[in-house]
Amino acid sequence: MIRRLLAVIRFLCREVRAKLNPLGYARSIGVTIGSRVIIGAGSVVTREIPDNSVAVGVPAKVIKTVDVYLEQMQKKSLKCGHLKGLEKEAVLKRIFGITTKASALK
Repeated sequence: MIRRLLAVIRFLCREVRAKLNPLGYARSIGVTIGSRVIIGAGSVVTREIPDNSVAVGVPAKVIKTVDVYLEQMQKKSLKCGHLKGLEKEAVLKRIFGITTKASALK
C-alpha cells in the first residue's frame, strides 16, 4: 500500500510549470512547488513549497513532512487494501462489528 501511495505522490509531485492546464484550472503565479510534495484539495498555493512537505489551506501552509504524513497514514490503515471483493467485505465487517441477518441467525 505504501509503495503504491509513494508512486502516486511521485507522479503528482513533479515541479509545476506555468502551462499546466490549457483551461486555466491550475495557474502558476511564479511559485515553485518542490518535489515529493502533497498539496491539499482546494488549497491555494501563494508561496514556495519546499521539497518533502504537506501543505494545506487558503493560503497553503506547510503542516508536516511527507515522511511524517505517510507514517501517520500507515498507523491508521486497516491493512486490507490488497484484498478483493467478498474477502475485503468480510474483514471490514469483522473490524467494525457488523453482522448480517444471515450470520445473526446462526
